Amino acid sequence: MSSPPRAFVSHAGEDKAAYAEPLASALRSQGVDAWLDKWEMLPGDSLIQKIFSEGIHGTDAVIVLLSATSVSKPWVQKELNVAAVNNIQKALRLIPVRLDACQVPEVLRDLLWLDWTKDGGADGVAKRILEALHGQTSKPPLGSPPPHLSAPRFTIPGLNARDVKVLQIVFEASLDNGLQFLQGDVIVPIAEQEGITFEQMKESITMLESQGFLIDEDRTIAQQHVIVSLDAGQALKLGQSYGYDCEALLRRVTALVCNEQCHSLFALYESVSTFPKGL
Repeated sequence: MSSPPRAFVSHAGEDKAAYAEPLASALRSQGVDAWLDKWEMLPGDSLIQKIFSEGIHGTDAVIVLLSATSVSKPWVQKELNVAAVNNIQKALRLIPVRLDACQVPEVLRDLLWLDWTKDGGADGVAKRILEALHGQTSKPPLGSPPPHLSAPRFTIPGLNARDVKVLQIVFEASLDNGLQFLQGDVIVPIAEQEGITFEQMKESITMLESQGFLIDEDRTIAQQHVIVSLDAGQALKLGQSYGYDCEALLRRVTALVCNEQCHSLFALYESVSTFPKGL
């Protein structure tokens, strides 16, 4: 808004000191030009002209303070009727504030009203009114989905995004650590960084095992005590998706073994661990 929002406070005289004036003051302190008869009217002013031509006319919201006293007051009823008509004819916001357990007038029952006590008195009600005038809500902002639900590096039929992520974690951890068997203390922290709990990881491991991707080496799967290994055939397929020339790698391993250049698994690993990516 280019100019401060304006609000007319409709109330019974009996509710002025305890409710209307504290609310209007709280509104003004938060940048809302609150119209209160005590502040706007001078001796000799026309009551009708001031309220209906200056008070309600040109305002952005009419705040109706409802109490057992005010709902029976003819002036409040008249202000309410004018406000209700304006609410229909233009974008004027009609905001009821219930001060006690009074009956809400028929014309206001379809509107969402504020409760003086539940909404925190003058300051709390003023804050809610300010949010309404500026179109703000208390709805939390939309956050980002957990990392494991973002677009995976690859997709595999029959597996959901979390299963694929766990498979990716196991494969990459195998490459990074040069290990055939991976314990929980290696893969669990990585999974947790991706927003995957230990229970979720166990579910995915069970699914991956049933699909032939992983071999569960420890059936107990106690907390932090899971040991898994990749199926060799599936590991080659995964390697291809990462850009490794797995066929050339197999040829090299075969040549090393046949030529007896490697006499242990460790020596074999050392010979091929720095094998360049084919793509």
